[in-house]
Amino acid sequence: MRQLMQAACIMYLLLMSAVDIRFRRLPLWGLSAGIAAAAIYQIGWEETENVLSIVGAAVGVFFLGVGKVTREAFGYGDGMMILMLGIYLGFWSLMEVLVGAFFLSAVCSVAALTVRKLQRKTALPFVPFLAVGYLLFLMGG
Repeated sequence: MRQLMQAACIMYLLLMSAVDIRFRRLPLWGLSAGIAAAAIYQIGWEETENVLSIVGAAVGVFFLGVGKVTREAFGYGDGMMILMLGIYLGFWSLMEVLVGAFFLSAVCSVAALTVRKLQRKTALPFVPFLAVGYLLFLMGG
């Protein structure tokens, strides 16, 4: 079951990455479906301790607050994706994914600024970095 859920999560993240890149917005129905699927999986199969899933979800809520404070410089959709991953993975695994995602985002941003493909105010879609961070997490074991 675990491998099936990992494959489903990868497919979901790749689909939402494509939507994020193309439209720079994530549909609420798609985000809600991901959150519901993660919650159902956690309740039904308890791969992660409930406390760790709740704390992981709290990280997503924190990023939703960051979106509010920054007037969506960090988007609500990104916060909801982190909330979904937090429920599914739990706190510690989510931290591993986020470290990878933020590191890759920083490297790509610096590289794009260096070759003058971006300006300082340009917003990058973050979900693709979450997808790659999750893939790196899976490869790391």
